[in-house]
Parts: sequence; structure tokens; C-alpha cells
Amino acid sequence: MHYRSIILTLASSFLLSTNMMAGGMLFSGGKSAYTIVVDANAPASEKTAATQLQTYLKQVSGANLRISHQLNNPGKCIFVGFNDRVRKLTGRTQPQDGDEGFSWITTSDGHLVIYGGSRRGTLYGVFSFLERQLGIHWYASDCTKVPKMSQYELPDLNHSEQPAFKYRELFYYQNLRDKQWAVHNLQNCSQAHSDDWGGAEYYWGAHSMSEFVSAKDYFKTHPEYFSQRNGKRVNNGQLCLSNPQVIRILTDKLLQKIKENPNFWCYDLSQYDNNLFCECRNCSALEKRYGGHSGLMIWAVNTVAEQVEKAFPGKCVGTFAYQYTRKPPMSIKPRRNVVIRLSDIECCLGHPIDAAENASFRDDLRAWGRISDNIYIWDYVVGFYQYLAPFPNFKVLATNLRTFKRNHVIGVLEEGQYQTRGSEFAELRQWVLAKLMWDPSQDTDSLVRIFIKDYYGAAAPSIQSYFDLAQSQVKADTHFRFDIRHTDPIYSSRFINKSKKLLKKALKAARNDEALTKRVELVQAQVLFLQYMRNKPAAMGNGTYNDLMRIVKREKMNIDENQTADQFLKKEKYI
Repeated sequence: MHYRSIILTLASSFLLSTNMMAGGMLFSGGKSAYTIVVDANAPASEKTAATQLQTYLKQVSGANLRISHQLNNPGKCIFVGFNDRVRKLTGRTQPQDGDEGFSWITTSDGHLVIYGGSRRGTLYGVFSFLERQLGIHWYASDCTKVPKMSQYELPDLNHSEQPAFKYRELFYYQNLRDKQWAVHNLQNCSQAHSDDWGGAEYYWGAHSMSEFVSAKDYFKTHPEYFSQRNGKRVNNGQLCLSNPQVIRILTDKLLQKIKENPNFWCYDLSQYDNNLFCECRNCSALEKRYGGHSGLMIWAVNTVAEQVEKAFPGKCVGTFAYQYTRKPPMSIKPRRNVVIRLSDIECCLGHPIDAAENASFRDDLRAWGRISDNIYIWDYVVGFYQYLAPFPNFKVLATNLRTFKRNHVIGVLEEGQYQTRGSEFAELRQWVLAKLMWDPSQDTDSLVRIFIKDYYGAAAPSIQSYFDLAQSQVKADTHFRFDIRHTDPIYSSRFINKSKKLLKKALKAARNDEALTKRVELVQAQVLFLQYMRNKPAAMGNGTYNDLMRIVKREKMNIDENQTADQFLKKEKYI
């Protein structure tokens, strides 16, 4: 069996439909009596949903269902999107255009109805139907599983779903660049979306105050715009937010940014990426008045956001609750159009947010939730100082998302390796996170096993054993953050030696398939990297060096957030 662009498997006709009353035979023997019906005036995304349904049903069954724009089409129909005929058949009311929820319904006369909000809800409904009912999985850009089925009888369906979070942003290389993968997996913040694939919920910027009031442009002429530290203005710190001219410039430039880039729902106005806050008398007075560093920040952002609301009703201004501004203020609340992006950068990422180890962040999350309905989590799910090192935190992913949901979080950004492919279990992690961001009640272990079985094929048993071994390194007293390195105690010699044996078996199982071998080698790179970094002289002599460098060169993958493959290869003298 070959693992290239599409996995084809045999499946019986009762897949996911046993013990359920049938609605009608959707296809049998490569033929179907059904017509796909979409309104002629439907938006582009719903027409995409209809053609995608047609395409994948043909791949599954061999049947080529006709697409019609006639709502009164005779015979059995699959209605894609809400229309007057669907209203009469279901008695339902039309959802809002931006509603991302969806329903699948089989009617008493055997029709199938799939509809949701017209922007993305119907698209999501079609993809969810194909996945849950027919077993199609869009695992990665290089792997879609499409089962082959001889027949399929529609069960009695009355199924509806809503996403756990309004905004679901996988800040990962694949999601940012492959719009079809993103939409197939119900992600709505990919920068690659277009209108025919439902558009996207774009959030503009990060650390933008450094763009709007840069030291390069202003420090020589206006040092008073910048932080005062130990009695002296510095050009590498934050802004002096108590300065009225700084607020004026931030307001003018953000309004201009919105005017020039109107397609975002939220626009960043947040601190530089350092802790050099201003200590001047006026800033200190505002901090005292409003309850700390975050109080000054919220006061400044609220001031700008008030003008944004007047000029651009419906647009939001986002700011960080990050490092020195993470703790909520005491006597000021964010305006209704201000979004708080709360970062867990200080947390132990091997234990849940609700655990004692993360009590400080948990308390801040709850406190922000008491003063704002617009909390957007920035979560870290990879080691940013060493992308290739194992990062065994899969056990907390669903638990944390459930915690965020309980605390009324509206959006989650999961930040991983966003510059290139090739970080630790990148394909697996993106797919699992996409599923959990839609519905965090799902079981992570089950999702992992489904993915590994299909994505790694003959090598799956050994890859699963290695995955389980890596996750088992996290004990009650194990703690690590986003900046974990190869020297961490969890990467013991015992762990490395056991991992080497398992991955050797995986490579042997994959040896007759070049594409599968490359997938296994990306997993192997995790352990090769640890071996090399922990003992370079030994790695130079036992082949580890050559194996690691060959994979890095072939995949062109960043080693960390600031080091490209070429930089790493040059530094390590690999020709």
C-alpha cells in the first residue's frame, strides 16, 4: 500500500450507520439516484461545498451525482445550504450568515439536507458529513484518506453542531498556507482563505506599538515618547503611554491601518516583546490608579478603542495580557470592543492549566473573564528554542481547551512551528488540535491513534509505541515551558535508547515506500537531534550527524524560531 496523496481503503456499507433507520440508498454499485441541489443565488462558498460533496462522493463510490440549481428538482436530493425548499422540508429557520454551526437532516421522504451559516457553516457541514459518515479524513497536505465503498444507505439523521470557540487559529506552517486543509478541518483563521472557501476571521498584527511608534522614526526627536528607565529615556523599551502625543499617534495610525485593511475583525494594539515598561511619574500614577501595569495598558487601549468604535463600528482592538501585563487590572475594565489576548508563556506546559503548577495563570484567566467577554488565548504547543525536540504535552491539549471554554474564551491561537514544516509531530499535532478546537470533549488518545494508523501505515505500530513512550516521560514532578532544551531531564539516555530501537523498527517497516520513509524520518529527526545536541563527538562518529543533517537539508526546516536550516547546516559545518 502506498502513502502519497490519497489513502484508499475498503469499507463496508454499514459504516457509521448500523442500528439506525435508513433514509435512502445514497449510492450502490457506482450509481446514485440522488441529485445535489444548491440555490443558483447561493454564495460562492456554498457552491464550493456542493462541488466538494460531488467530488468526494465520486471518489468514495464511483457515482457522479449531478448538481442542480432547481430547488424543486424531482427525485431524491441532497440540499446543500439553506433555501426555501429546505425551510419547507425541515420547518427550521435560516441561520445567520456568520453562524458556523451546521445540521444534517434526513427527511421523511428520503432527502438529505446539509446546511449552516452561508459563509462557512454549510461548508463545515458538508466536510463533517463526509468525515463522520463516510470516513474521509484530511490528515495533512500530503495525505487524505478516502475509503472506497460499494454502497451506503443514509441513516436517519438529525444532527447539529456548534464550534466550541468562535475563533480557531492554528498558527502552524501547514494551516497558514493550505487553505483547503484548513477549511476541511474547520479552521477559520488561516491567512490562506478566499471567499469561495468561506473567507476567514483575520486578526491583524502583534506587538504593533513598535510599528506605530518606532524608535527609529521618533526617538531622536521625541525621546519622551519612550520608556523612562532609572531616570533615563531608552530606545529599546515600551512606550510612555501617559504621553498624550503617543496616544494621538497610536490612534491616528490604527485608524489608518483599519481604513487601508478593512477585512480584519480585530486590530492589534499591543506592547513590544520586552518588559521594559515606563517608570515615569505619570505612567506610575496611572498604574497606581488603575491597578498595575495592565491597568495603564487597558486605559491607553480603551482610549484608542473609543475612537475606533466611532469611526468603524463593529471593529475590535486587541491587546496582550502578556508577561508584565498578564495580571488583570483592579479598577478599570476593557471596553466592549477591546479583545484581551492572554498568553500562557510562563506556564508549565506539561501539566494542565487547572493544575496547581499553573495556579497563577488559572487565577488570572478567571479574573480577566470577570471583567471581559472577549478573551482570546495565545497558547504554546511546541518548544520554540528547539523545534525538533520531543514536546510531550498531548495529554493536556483537550483539558486546557475545556478549561478555556469554561472560562468563556471566544478564541484560541495555538502557536507551533509557523515558518517551515518539520517540527515535532507537526502533522499529527495540527490535525488533533484542529479537531479539539472545534470540540474539546473528544478523546485525544483516540484521535492520535486514528491519525498514526493511517498516516504512518506499516510503520504505525512502532510510531505509536514511540509516541506513547515520549508522552510517558511527563510525571507529577515534571515541569517544562515553551523554552525546553535538549538538556532537560526528561530526555534521558534510557528514553533515547528505547526511542532509537522503536524508530529503527519503524524505518524497516517503511523501507519499501519512499514517501512513508520520509514521514518516519521526520519523526526520527526528534531523537537524532537529541543525540547530536547532547553528544556531538559521538554523533559525528556513529552516523547520527549525517542522518540528522541529511533530513534537515532535504526538508529545509527551521531548527528554532530564529535559525533556518541553512544557518544550522552552516554552523554545524555540513556541506
